[in-house]
Amino acid sequence: LNATQATDDMVAVMAQWGLMTRSATEQAGNYGNIIEKINKVADNFPTTSQDIMDALKKTSSAFNLAGASIDETIALITAAEVASQRGGKVIGTALSNITQQLKDEKRLNIAESLGLNFFTDEKKTQFKGIVDIFAEMSQKMQQLKDAGKENSTEMQELLSIFTVFRRNIGSSLLGQMSGEDNTYLQVLNDSLTATGYSLQENAK
Repeated sequence: LNATQATDDMVAVMAQWGLMTRSATEQAGNYGNIIEKINKVADNFPTTSQDIMDALKKTSSAFNLAGASIDETIALITAAEVASQRGGKVIGTALSNITQQLKDEKRLNIAESLGLNFFTDEKKTQFKGIVDIFAEMSQKMQQLKDAGKENSTEMQELLSIFTVFRRNIGSSLLGQMSGEDNTYLQVLNDSLTATGYSLQENAK
């Protein structure tokens, strides 16, 4: 990214996370921290800083409201991109739409029929965080695969929680969130440990 792109895009992303209302010193610190996260992840995974930024611009507001952190959002974006091999703009649009659609009554009924629970309370008034919801769906997918039900009606119902146009990306993301060695956790760890990364790379 050139300086103008980086600045304009970062301001747009930071505003969605409520980071532009703080002091100038805090804004500068947050700006640098996010750039480090993007740099490290783009260096270690098959994505680019532009793809991550494009997706962040489209997902940050929805994911922030859905209880995800910026590190979790970067990890979800990258895991989805690695698996589906789609660009940042497509990934961002898809994940933002998926997050909103998961609260649709039809999809909630499908989830409930599969034994999934997207709520934190018995009265079903408070949704779980988006990462917890994806993790629960991913676990269900893995259980079906382990039971040899990869092409079963249950699997089709699980994937039908995503709209037809988002199913490929949604399915790809779920596949990257199962097991301890999954892409999502690897990216999340890189994002969380990015402080000082740029200085280390410059020194090399």
